[in-house]
Amino acid sequence: MPGTKAEDAGSDQLLVADAGASQGVGPTRSADNADRTQEPVSATEAAQQRRDRYGESLGSAYATAVAAGPRNGIRESAAETRLNLLSKQSTSGVHRHLPATARQLCDRNTPPDWARLLVDLRSWPHERRRVARRWLQDYHRSLNAAALEASRRADDAAHNSHDAEDEASGA
Repeated sequence: MPGTKAEDAGSDQLLVADAGASQGVGPTRSADNADRTQEPVSATEAAQQRRDRYGESLGSAYATAVAAGPRNGIRESAAETRLNLLSKQSTSGVHRHLPATARQLCDRNTPPDWARLLVDLRSWPHERRRVARRWLQDYHRSLNAAALEASRRADDAAHNSHDAEDEASGA
């Protein structure tokens, strides 16, 4: 079923933003549908718009599996190796390696976003480099964000334990 004109216009703007980003031009946002003035969108805002529009990439799924830890997830080296292998494949090669990839993620309770994966595979024959780059970038960004969050939690826990010790010794 075709979308409304407003939905189509919104998706066209996101596609233009994605195309601009792949050509080195910053994505833009329309200030008003009637007024076609464009204002720049930050990189994190553009990434959030892509995630909201298309879902999480295969790279993000691997980062989630790695962040789960070696006991419940996937080793970091194994995830990077798999993503690098997939990124170098032709269309038939990526389809050949994908069942094992999906099985590996599903076995660790971090299934990929199937809709996003389908969109990525559909565009693989003519945009392989862009899709592979996005998978790898999403993997590293998500993994770094998870590591940062874990560090913050550890710092907060250490700070709270020091506060509790100070209160206990001072009371």
